[in-house]
Amino acid sequence: MTLLAASAVLLAACGSGPSASPDTTSRPSAGSSTSTSAPTSSSDPSQAAVLAAYRAAWAAFEHALVEANPEDPQLAATMVDPQLQSVKANLLADQRQGIVGRGPTTLHPKVSAVSSNSATVVDCAYSATELVYKATGKPVPPVTSPENGLATEELAADYSADGLEIGFNADFLRDGLESVSEDKARLKLISPLRPGLIQGEGEDFLYLIMPIRLAG
Repeated sequence: MTLLAASAVLLAACGSGPSASPDTTSRPSAGSSTSTSAPTSSSDPSQAAVLAAYRAAWAAFEHALVEANPEDPQLAATMVDPQLQSVKANLLADQRQGIVGRGPTTLHPKVSAVSSNSATVVDCAYSATELVYKATGKPVPPVTSPENGLATEELAADYSADGLEIGFNADFLRDGLESVSEDKARLKLISPLRPGLIQGEGEDFLYLIMPIRLAG
């Protein structure tokens, strides 16, 4: 049996850009046909137009990602080069791998500067999106940079109980496993709210690890 050990953190990614469309140099995790926005009002007509354009570009990207369609007409209607070509290149790569996107992104955009030919939008985007293989619907293993704290690992294990979902601090879990000198380690669990116990094949090393409460 395979024991799946996974830790996922939903992050608020904060950044700014000189255009009113999403920068996919570090592209969103995934997309859906609709993104949502926290209410953001502006009495300045120019700022309101910038925010509308920004949201429209995000919505276009998410709409295109549902089928990984680089020729989605909404892209050209809301983005300009070089960003348009960058987004298309990403979508084409996903299309060739059979990857599509699903799940919402909540935007919190604010205009920090407006000039005669550009605008800067600062946004903290809450992403609950996911890339999946179109043919099977299975999630694509994440390829993420170290700073955003997302990792998934599958471990072969002998397991003889009912299914259990439990979370641990990744640093504490690693410390406990690295302290085991044997080739195999035992992780003993009782319930999602009770401590786990890590030990080696012998009984001489015991490491107690407290669980963390999982969202939902």
